[in-house]
Amino acid sequence: SYYQRKGTVNSFGATKLVLKMISNPIHNHVLREVLDLGCALLKNGNKVVQQRVVEYFRNESVYFFSSIQSFIRRGCIELLDIVAHNNRVKETISALEEAGESTTHISSSVYVEQAHMTQLLKFIQYSCEGHHNEIQEWWRVQEARRTYDIVSEIVEYAVALEAAGINKFLYERTIQCFDTLTELMQG
Repeated sequence: SYYQRKGTVNSFGATKLVLKMISNPIHNHVLREVLDLGCALLKNGNKVVQQRVVEYFRNESVYFFSSIQSFIRRGCIELLDIVAHNNRVKETISALEEAGESTTHISSSVYVEQAHMTQLLKFIQYSCEGHHNEIQEWWRVQEARRTYDIVSEIVEYAVALEAAGINKFLYERTIQCFDTLTELMQG
């Protein structure tokens, strides 16, 4: 069955491998596959896999949360760059229109894809499925000298999404952002 296959892959160390690879900078193409595997393992609240995640968080998460925080913050910066670009385009269009020139050749918006943000948000959501309170708490605060409030980072990302303007390119990511926040808060 599907759950047995996930359990077998987990027993071979796949969950730990996913978490370690997220912790270390890796090539974007590899990250996509790593996040896909992590999502497949965690989807529908697999308790055995979730327990492996908790064990990793307790014993080996030194760089994991820092890596997640950096990834989300880079995403916020990219979204704010979209806002700045769109504002410059609007100013250019206004100036051209005032001068009586054509503006049909100017794109009014830009889409910058921060690689795999939607998959990362799904991974976080799936890690908490089934109201897994312990993992939800780990996303807020860790047992370390320095903690990373990933929930607050995701809220900041949602604010940046709204500022960028929810369009056809950001629609799926915006929905996923709110789905993830909802799962992080359910107790």
